[in-house]
Amino acid sequence: MLSVNFPNIVGYPTQNTKNKNYNQTFGTKQKQKPSSPGNLDTDKFEHPTKKKSKKGLWITLGAIATVMVGSVLYSKHYQTKFLERAQKTFQDVFMRDDISKEETIEIIKRYKEIEKIKDKKEYANALFLEAKRNFGFENLKNCRMCFDKNGDYFIGPNSAGNTSLLEPEIVIRSTLSKEDLMETIHHEMRHVKQNYYIINYDIDESTKILETNKKYDFVKYNKNSFETFWGIKFDKSNVPEKYREFAKKCLESHKNYIKAEVDEVGYRKQFVEEDAYKAGNSMEDLLIKSVVPDYTNYKVK
Repeated sequence: MLSVNFPNIVGYPTQNTKNKNYNQTFGTKQKQKPSSPGNLDTDKFEHPTKKKSKKGLWITLGAIATVMVGSVLYSKHYQTKFLERAQKTFQDVFMRDDISKEETIEIIKRYKEIEKIKDKKEYANALFLEAKRNFGFENLKNCRMCFDKNGDYFIGPNSAGNTSLLEPEIVIRSTLSKEDLMETIHHEMRHVKQNYYIINYDIDESTKILETNKKYDFVKYNKNSFETFWGIKFDKSNVPEKYREFAKKCLESHKNYIKAEVDEVGYRKQFVEEDAYKAGNSMEDLLIKSVVPDYTNYKVK
């Protein structure tokens, strides 16, 4: 949350308005009249230092008020600009043009609550469920996350996470930090979104990819394999017109997929990986590396 520190107001020394200097004349104490300005009544005379003190105080209070007003205006401006940025990020990452500013605020609030979770495993599970919801897979029962256990889930030795075309399951390395989990979970969930569009776009070509890059020896791959592992029906109409070219590029990228352990540079240059890294990094930049405002009393105009 954006905060502005204001200087503490230090108490000003009290000025004595009466001149307490006394001259002793003929053995008696007499009050000395002010030497300037002229022969004025001392009860009505205001010492110049008092005027300066009041003036300085008003200037200080005015400066503080200006800073406070400026802070409020900047805070609202920052809230508005961050909201615009967040909405665009969410629409791009989750591939959902329907996300409004109101929904953007609700998503931000949920992520902020997740960030309060201390336990890493609990944090990762909450983050996954939020990502699953935002990617539009909330009701996809077979979409799940598990942690890698000594390579039991086919994760590469240098990989932070993994998923496959065959099923909507993501695998996350258990040793990742909380900061890395934000990027990695959204990276892998972006792959799930890619795969969903790929299979719907061309299930025949998707089946050929499975046959070429076998993951399970005990599976006899055919069109029904996808419906079995995903638990849903596939059809090209499920791919919005806007994303059909995207689906086609992802399909082509999968045909000659390069694993990271084989060629790290080639792996990072692949379309599906560039796209997934961009999605994961965008979420990390927005929610981890940026100051996320508080939208408790914010009203969308």
